[in-house]
Order: sequence, then structure tokens, then C-alpha cells
Amino acid sequence: LQKHFKDKDEDFADDFLDDDAKDRQEAAEKYVEKWMERFYGRMDKDQRRQIASEVERLPFDAAAINQQRQRVQNNLIVLLRKLHDQKATAEQAQGPILALLHDAIMPTDPRQKADMERWISAGCQMAASLHNHTSADQRRTVVDRLKGWTGDLNALSKAAPQ
Repeated sequence: LQKHFKDKDEDFADDFLDDDAKDRQEAAEKYVEKWMERFYGRMDKDQRRQIASEVERLPFDAAAINQQRQRVQNNLIVLLRKLHDQKATAEQAQGPILALLHDAIMPTDPRQKADMERWISAGCQMAASLHNHTSADQRRTVVDRLKGWTGDLNALSKAAPQ
């Protein structure tokens, strides 16, 4: 897991902590385009321009995001080591792991919480704006994909041990 995090941190730094602002912008655009296409399918030239415009306005600070990512990663490694050393059962591990995940999404530290709220708000506004620039076919694609994923999750949850 530490090796995985190290590799992902290097990828993040290469893409989003580059000294060249233009390179950082292009990496962010590619990242958003990839996510949009995962849901909606292929983006056209005008939609890619819209993505570039939306990404340019985002209030994200890659260094702060990276710091938050690494904080969560480090907390997870420490927690997993502790649970391993205690030979914790799945039931004993569930509460602490859920608490860590909750803190990753909605931190208790006021500055980190404010950052996360600002990032979520900006991301939602961007997603809504980009959605408004999709075609009827792309919207059908996202509905079909979400229905498929819902079916997959329902099947997996039924198969999971209770």
C-alpha cells in the first residue's frame, strides 16, 4: 500500500505540481476530460474547450490537495498497522476505518474542512456546467452507465457476507 501511495504521489506531482503553469493546466484538463468521458462518452472539441474554461476557474491549490492526500494516506497506514498489531477483527476495524474515511471527506480541522467544502462546491458547479453542455445522446449514455453500475453494486452487495 505504501508503494502504491508512493507511485500515485509521484504521478500526482508530475501532473499537478509541475513548475510550468501551462503543463499543470493541461494535466487538470485531461483529468477532468477523462472523468467526463467515463460517464458521458467521448467529448467533442467544443466540450473540451468548455472543460478548459471551467478548469481554469477552479479554486484548487494542487499543493494543498497533495498535502491533504498525503495526510489521509499516512493516517490510513498508521491505522492499518495499529489494527494489524492488535489483530483486530473486521468488526473491530470497521469503526476506526469509517471514522478515518469520514475525516478524509469532511475533515475536523477548520482549515482543511473549509478547503474541502470550497473544493466540493467548485467541483459540483463545474460538473453541473459541463453536464449542461452535453448532448441528449451523452445524457442517455450516463443514465445507462449509472443504471449498469447500480445493478453491479446491488449484485455485489447481495453477494457480500453479512
